[in-house]
Amino acid sequence: VSTQSTWDLHSLRHVSLAALLAATYIVGLVVYFFLADFDATHFDWADAFGPTSVIEFIEMLPIAVFAFSCHQNIFTIHAEMKARSLPRTTMVILVSIATCCG
Repeated sequence: VSTQSTWDLHSLRHVSLAALLAATYIVGLVVYFFLADFDATHFDWADAFGPTSVIEFIEMLPIAVFAFSCHQNIFTIHAEMKARSLPRTTMVILVSIATCCG
């Protein structure tokens, strides 16, 4: 069941603009704080671009999989729960994070 029951997508222009501004603001903050603390003489480029060994890659993989693919499934999981509530949904999230992080 959709929370927005309008057939006119034009009415969502303000929400879309707010989302774009929020995303732009966050990207700007990340770039600003990266550049503000950037010191090329003490910067290890290997840490910035990911793991440098197979072991580091294996340690990082569950976190990357969870961060970039599993978060989108929470809506489907919540919709399929028999007893939908915030505490139960929170428990599902915590168990999935604990399983992923080991």
